[in-house]
Amino acid sequence: MSRIALSALLLSASASLAADWPQWRGADRTNVSRETGLLTEWPKDGPPIAWTAEGLGVGVPSVAVVGGKVFVLGYKDGTEHLTAVAEKDGKSIWSTPVGPEVKEIPSMRWLSQRTPTVDADRVYAFTARGELICLGTADGKERWRKDYVKDFGGRGGSWGYCDFPCVDGGNLICTPGAKEATLVALDKKTGDVVWKCAVEKSTRGTYGAVVVAEIAGTRQYVHQLEVGVIGVAARDGKLLWHYPGFGSTIGNPHTALVRGDEVFASCGFGVGLALLRATKGGDAFDVAEVYRNKTLFDPWLGSAVRLGEYVHAANGVCVE
Repeated sequence: MSRIALSALLLSASASLAADWPQWRGADRTNVSRETGLLTEWPKDGPPIAWTAEGLGVGVPSVAVVGGKVFVLGYKDGTEHLTAVAEKDGKSIWSTPVGPEVKEIPSMRWLSQRTPTVDADRVYAFTARGELICLGTADGKERWRKDYVKDFGGRGGSWGYCDFPCVDGGNLICTPGAKEATLVALDKKTGDVVWKCAVEKSTRGTYGAVVVAEIAGTRQYVHQLEVGVIGVAARDGKLLWHYPGFGSTIGNPHTALVRGDEVFASCGFGVGLALLRATKGGDAFDVAEVYRNKTLFDPWLGSAVRLGEYVHAANGVCVE
C-alpha cells in the first residue's frame, strides 16, 4: 500500500489543455489524451514541480480532473475519504468520509483502482465494500447512496468490489454483479433504478469498465465480464449479444476497446485477446470472432490503448 501524494508537473509552457479527465480512462474511456504541445523528451533534471498535495490517505487510485478540481480516494485513520483539491495549487477544497477502510490484499488491489466519475455538479465514488455514493462537487456533501449487496444482491469479484460508473445522458450505468442485475441503469440525479440487465451465469462484479458504443445504429454498453463480452441496449437494458467463454474467474481489469463494429477484448491470466465484429440482421445482433490468440496481456493493469491499428498494453506488449 502506498501513501498518496499528488504532484503537478510543468510539462510545457505552450501546452494546450485538452478537455477534462472526468473518469477512468478519460471522457470517452479510450485512455487517449487529446492534449498537445507536451514534451517529447524529459529535461535532464525532470520537469519542475508546480505543487504537491499530501495527506490524502493511502491507496492506489488514479484521479479525475474536472472544472479546476482534482478528485481522489484514499484511506485515512480507518476511513476512506473522497478528497477534492484545487488543480491550480493542490490546496484542499473538501474531504468527505465515504465508508470504512477495507483490508485489501496489497498485491491484488491494483485490479481495483476505483477512479471517481464526475458529471457536472456531481461526483460518484465507489468503495471496495460495494457502495456507490453520489456527492456534490462543490461541497462534498452526500446526495444519495446505493449498496450493491443490499440493494441488488450483488457479489464482488475474487479480490473485492470494483466498479467504474459511467454517465450516459440522464443515466448512470453500473455493474452490481448480481444474478438479476448484472448491469443496471440508475437515474444519475436520484439513484432510482431505470432498468436492470441479467446475463446468464454471470454472478459477480468485474474489474474493467463499461464503455458506450454505437454499433449498427444502436447505442449500447460493451462490457467484459467473467463469463465473456457483452453488448447491452442503452434504451432498455436488453442483452443484445454475448461472446461467451472469454474471461477469468480470477478477475479481469481490462476494458474493451471499441471502434466502429470492432470490439477488441483482452484478459490476462492466460486468456489472451480477441477481435470481435458485431453486426445486426433485422432486430438481432450477431458477434463473430475475427481472431483470437493467447498473447500474454498484463493481468493486473487494464489500461490498454488502441493507437491506429496497434494496441499497447501496460506490460509493454504491442499487438497489431
